[in-house]
Order: sequence, then C-alpha cells, then structure tokens
Amino acid sequence: MAEENAGAQSKKCTEYTVSIQQIDEERLLAIAKANRNEYQATLEYQDSIQFGELEDAGQVYVVLCSADSLVRILTNEDGLIRANMFDDNVRDYQGDTDVNQEMEATLSANPVNFVLYNNGITIVCDKLESKSKILNIKNPQIVNGCQTCNSLYKVKKKGNDLSQVQVIVKVIEATMPEVTQGIVKGTNRQNIVYEEAFETIRQSHRTGGFLQCYADGGALQGLL
Repeated sequence: MAEENAGAQSKKCTEYTVSIQQIDEERLLAIAKANRNEYQATLEYQDSIQFGELEDAGQVYVVLCSADSLVRILTNEDGLIRANMFDDNVRDYQGDTDVNQEMEATLSANPVNFVLYNNGITIVCDKLESKSKILNIKNPQIVNGCQTCNSLYKVKKKGNDLSQVQVIVKVIEATMPEVTQGIVKGTNRQNIVYEEAFETIRQSHRTGGFLQCYADGGALQGLL
C-alpha cells in the first residue's frame, strides 16, 4: 500500500470564490430578526370565521386565502422559504412522497379543487390582529401543514400559476407553551391510513354493487 501511494502528492487549493453583497440597515435588521425567529406576517384573506377568545388562548381565526397570499408570508426577501417558520413542526418536509406528488399534480392540473382535497394548515402565533380582511401575525409557527406549504412553494417556484388555488388556514393566538404543545399534538396525531383502505370509496362500492358467488360445475363465478 505504501509503494502504491509513493507517487501521490497533495496539492493545496488556493482558488475560491467570494461573493460580496451590500445591504442597508433595514435589511441587516431583517436578517437579525429572522435569526431570532422574529417575524411579522401579513396574511390577506377572502373569508373568515372568528371563534373569539378561548380559555388559555387568545383569538382564533379560520380563514380562506389564496395560495399566492400564503406563499408570500412563507418566503423572505430573497425568495427563499422561511425554514424557521417550521421549528415547532414535528415533521420536516418529506420530499417527493406519493402524497406530495399528488398535491403538486392537483396544483398543476386541477387547482380549483385543491381546497377540497387539502386539510389546510395550522399556524400558532404570539399575537394576532385582524383588520379589513388582513391578519397581522406576530412570530407565526406552522405546526401542521409543512407538506402543503412546501408543495405550494415548490410549484410556485417552478413558475406555475396559483391564482385559482385557495387554502384553509387556522390561526391561533397562543402565548402559553403548554397550549402550543397541545395544539401540536392534537393536529399531528392522525392514525395511519394505508392505500388499500381507499378501495372502499370506489364508485362500485358506493352504488350498491354486490358480489354473487355460486358454484356451477365446479366453477366459481362472480357477478357485479
């Protein structure tokens, strides 16, 4: 082995690329706040239901908003997704799973029906104010809907038109850690549903189809 490596030489790399960008005071402050997870989001919506203040929580809104409006609060000034908005989410983005691919296919081929197929997202925040169909959300954390948000961002980044896509968003003002923890647990504890279970929703099962089996000369025949 020593003889094989006798002619090997190490070479120090002295070439590298440096990119320098100039930023103003406002941009520097925004970066610092992002690192501390301080963020004031403004979410525009079309319709809403207000639950009022609940015990151990503040205001609660369920709103219907455009996907474009949602993507705007998900991205920073550089057009990148705000990863720290998912710090309290128990699941990271799972990538090109079957479910995420189905979401992306619906967004591209049948955007109007996306709101019918999707469960929406849940946001927990420190403070919530509503005015003229705009929610001002202080320090939002998306505790449920990470896959939906990333799929919307991914499709939008590809240049797809999301103007016909609507999303249901639940926004909860919760300043007590135990309330936030309860919301995270409650919105992320779904039982696993295997793909085979969806066979029961096929039209043949829903319109009273039946299976009649009988023996005829030793042969088993099924009629639907």
